[in-house]
Amino acid sequence: MKTYLVVLTALSLSSAWLSTANVKPIPTHRGSFAVVELFTSEGCSSCPPAERVLNQINEEQTAKGEPVYVLSFHVDYWNRLGWTDPFSDTAFSDRQRDYAVAFRSRSIYTPQMVVNGQAEFVGSDKSQAKRRIEQALSTSTAGQVGIGLAAHHDQTANQANISWQLDRLPEGAVLNIAVVEDDLGNYVPRGENRGQTLEHDGVVRVFVTLTPEAVHGSLNVSLPPDLDPTQSGIIAFVQETRGMHIIGAYRVPLAQP
Repeated sequence: MKTYLVVLTALSLSSAWLSTANVKPIPTHRGSFAVVELFTSEGCSSCPPAERVLNQINEEQTAKGEPVYVLSFHVDYWNRLGWTDPFSDTAFSDRQRDYAVAFRSRSIYTPQMVVNGQAEFVGSDKSQAKRRIEQALSTSTAGQVGIGLAAHHDQTANQANISWQLDRLPEGAVLNIAVVEDDLGNYVPRGENRGQTLEHDGVVRVFVTLTPEAVHGSLNVSLPPDLDPTQSGIIAFVQETRGMHIIGAYRVPLAQP
């Protein structure tokens, strides 16, 4: 399965651009939410049960219309054990290490789930996941950042134009923008999961981190050529760099009706 992954931690003219001029205002959305991150790998035999938990969370939030946003970050440190995860990237392993620093942990592991950048636990623990998500959805909106988000998919250029709007600019925070894809299946011929076809939701295919200089802006990103826009969405979330607390989030579909 051929994949193409773009990970940006800094903007460049060749891959993305940020503009704060001539941006049409977007209504901001504010309210409780749960950003659920799973650090996983196709080379880890303990990860498929956690993937199923994440998929169930995604299905349930879609059915209920709840503001629960799932992101599956495929790390690369399992690749040396017989199977290279086609969705993996070193940047995702580094993101998990940043969480380890925030949680004062001496090690990283898979499957690890993190909710709103504050609670971490074994990703296959469905009861813990449910409890943490319920806590996040019942949390007061005081101190949160309202986010507006819009996306336009240019099929000809295989790009997405993403516009964002914040109701304020928090000091010491970054804006993360992810293109995620659902309903992915991949056969694994080698490694700990050899012989299995694994199903994934919320797979992070593009990830951009930027420090906003204005409350609104626009970003162009190239998309993987095999990405299905009808199964993909854009998730934007504001995160404090100290402590990794996520203080605002919103999602829109990539393929607009």
